[in-house]
Amino acid sequence: FTFYSLGEEFGIDPKYQPWETKSHNAILVDDIGQGKENNQYDIGGNTVAQADFVNAYYVKGDAADSYQNTSKVSIAKRKMLFVKGVQPYLVIADDIQKSTGTGVFKWMFHTSPLNQYTIGPGQNVVVTGNRRGAKCYIKFLWPQTGVALAQTDLTGQSIDRYGRIYPYDKFYKEASATVTATNPRFVTFISAAEALENPPAVSFTGTPDNMQITVTSKDGKIDMIGVTRDNMTFSRK
Repeated sequence: FTFYSLGEEFGIDPKYQPWETKSHNAILVDDIGQGKENNQYDIGGNTVAQADFVNAYYVKGDAADSYQNTSKVSIAKRKMLFVKGVQPYLVIADDIQKSTGTGVFKWMFHTSPLNQYTIGPGQNVVVTGNRRGAKCYIKFLWPQTGVALAQTDLTGQSIDRYGRIYPYDKFYKEASATVTATNPRFVTFISAAEALENPPAVSFTGTPDNMQITVTSKDGKIDMIGVTRDNMTFSRK
């Protein structure tokens, strides 16, 4: 996914190169990403649901087949809700699990190399845009514990494509949230705000099987988001 807002390139895609999963806003399982077959980039992901709520748009994807041959992933479903407004935001719910046993799941976010990351406090990452100084707030609602946040040191890391060297740090900066679990059930809230504003206020009850999220923006609008294993719902007061 990408997230451009308030004149800033917050969550980006590095385009044609580098193509590996680790260079995109996706999830690694035991440091392994999605596969590549017969020189094809898309090997099995499907959109399985979508809904237009007027003020918000919802989409659900299933990428289990994309991971299957490389990291033995049996479940890889991502639900995303994009909400428009004076402080736009994303809610992302990831249901991802190996065929057997626990795994190390690394949830990744890539931003422009000109932006700045701040890690913490708590389960939060803040991106400061280089164009206008606007902010992107990344908050992990779930899991509630055991989340290791970090900015990746990309110094000296590069890939060789057809004899040409591509340094990673010329394409992006990377932050990640790493959890060791059977299924971490990431639920992530990503919002944008001007430099001097507070982000939208967010709270929740329940678990990813039946979660109710309340979001209040600076203009007083109150959004109610329901999250289950299979679906997301949205309403605005």
